[in-house]
Amino acid sequence: MKNIPNKKIEELYCEFCSCKKITLKYKINNDFIFKCEKCSIMFSSFDRNKSQQLYDKTYYSSDDNNEGYSDYDAMSLTHKSSFKKRLKFIEKNYKKGGLVIDFGCALGHFCEVAKDRNWDVIGSDINSYAAHFVKNKYDIKTFVCDIANPPLRNNIADLICLYDLIEHTTNPKEALKALKRVIKKDGILHIVTPDSNSISAKILGPYWFHYKPKEHLFYFNKKNLADLMTDSGFKILKINSNVSYMTLQDIFLRLSSYLGKLSNIILRFLSFFNLGNQVVPIYVGNLEIVATPIKDIKHFINDNGAENLTDNTGIYKCPRCNNNFVINENKFCCENCYILFEIDSGVPNFLISKKYSN
Repeated sequence: MKNIPNKKIEELYCEFCSCKKITLKYKINNDFIFKCEKCSIMFSSFDRNKSQQLYDKTYYSSDDNNEGYSDYDAMSLTHKSSFKKRLKFIEKNYKKGGLVIDFGCALGHFCEVAKDRNWDVIGSDINSYAAHFVKNKYDIKTFVCDIANPPLRNNIADLICLYDLIEHTTNPKEALKALKRVIKKDGILHIVTPDSNSISAKILGPYWFHYKPKEHLFYFNKKNLADLMTDSGFKILKINSNVSYMTLQDIFLRLSSYLGKLSNIILRFLSFFNLGNQVVPIYVGNLEIVATPIKDIKHFINDNGAENLTDNTGIYKCPRCNNNFVINENKFCCENCYILFEIDSGVPNFLISKKYSN
């Protein structure tokens, strides 16, 4: 349903449960958010291909209040505070370390936290600028890909993190199914995403700060996301509301669209008393799910994870045919389907390919 704006509402259906009872929930600017009356998953009318084109360098420093971030890197203290708490939670209850893959790595704030805590870290993003930024700033291995078609060997990851990502993906169900084979038998998938059934969503209605239909293509609650993950082959270990850790400055910057001039007064007060960087826990309407894959025998045949994380051929496999790669002249070459993928300044880009002759 990539051309939802051109469809009548009676022509729409839920791609998750096939229900045809779809209602219009909100109109936000010129875009619409629809709701399935059976499973309650909500989805945006915005064209999904166009949505993916938003993710370039300007996404992290945008003047548009409705898209991207005004200054993503300036929020590093907020991001790292939350990521540190999340990783400590995983380490305490599920995994002490190993290989973590951060899909939707953005400018690398989680990658840096994980690296500092002695994890082996790989970052991935659909945004080529972000992948290069993380590699250059933090010396962390990154790659560019569509999460629904990850170019990775089976059973490679101890932990996969999707933080504020699944709502951006064009096909969440296919992405979850694809990630299942990448995670080890005892590995963990940790998802944090806006909760459409949260108190803040109910109170703010169409003014909820997570309703960004050009970026957020889907909106889940605890039950329907858990159901989707179960259908995709995961066992749910924990599901609950997620607490973020934000600086006071970032909190009131986010609230500025609601508080108006009062927000500016508070920000000046915080600056005067050097309180802006004080980090406090706050519930912003997110949910989190911890899950582990239910593996079948085919995941363990002839592909038992990466033998060497420093060797690219030991990590990646062709996203087209799942065959192994050889590296030739700074390119990944699949000798089975004859596809080339470029390695640009050390960052493989699996969104751009071309045929070669043997």
